[in-house]
Order: sequence, then structure tokens, then C-alpha cells
Amino acid sequence: MKIDKTQFHVTHHKIGTKENKLYTSKDHATFLDEDNFPRTDNIDEAYAKAICNKKTKHITDRKKHYSYYIKCSPDQEAFNPIKLHSSIKDKTTNNFINSICKNEWRFREVDQVIFDKYISFLKNENIVLLKDINRSLK
Repeated sequence: MKIDKTQFHVTHHKIGTKENKLYTSKDHATFLDEDNFPRTDNIDEAYAKAICNKKTKHITDRKKHYSYYIKCSPDQEAFNPIKLHSSIKDKTTNNFINSICKNEWRFREVDQVIFDKYISFLKNENIVLLKDINRSLK
């Protein structure tokens, strides 16, 4: 018995197709997403990122989940792309230990609530949100 393949219709579903998202400030944005958040494709200009990964809670769970990261200073404060503070008062550049030993800005994993506040800060440039984020990171 021979099977005729033209009798069958095969549909391949893309289950949970999500992509990595890089967020930046309004000044460095290359495009806006559907929620009007400033985004970029360049990792060097990114201040927040949502990395798509698959957590295997159950073998049948095919949904993809995100891990959320924001750029933080060595003092674990969120990066402020808006330069409202003078360099004299900026403790991250004037502290000798931090400027010599820990001068790396790194991405820190945060929960979704802090991440949502940070990308709202990048979109609206509201300093109150940044203070609330820094309070939550401590």
C-alpha cells in the first residue's frame, strides 16, 4: 500500500516564538516596538534586555519564558542615561575604589516588576521611577 502525500495537509506550528529584546534610551533608539518602548539591535547601546529562554517545568510545557536584565553600576544602582547629575556629585565616577577596581557596568538579572519599571523609565524619563528601582535593588 502506497501513501499519497498530497492527500495530507501538514501544518507546522511555531509554538512560543519569541525573540530577545534590547531596550535603550530615546536618544539611542533605532525603532519603537508596538508599546512605544525605545529599542535597539546593538547590544552596546542596550540598557535593558529580555532574553528568551525555555524553562522546562514540565515536559509538555512548550511556552518560552524571559529572563530580565538591566544595566547596573558596581554599586548595584540602575544605569541612568539622562545626565541630570553633575560629575562632582556622581559617586560612581569619583569613588576611588569603584573607579579603579570595579569600573564595569554589568547586566544584572531582575524580576519582571523591576524590569517593567526600568523600561518605563527609559520611555518616560521619570527620575522617580529610577529612585524606586534603585531602592528595590538594594
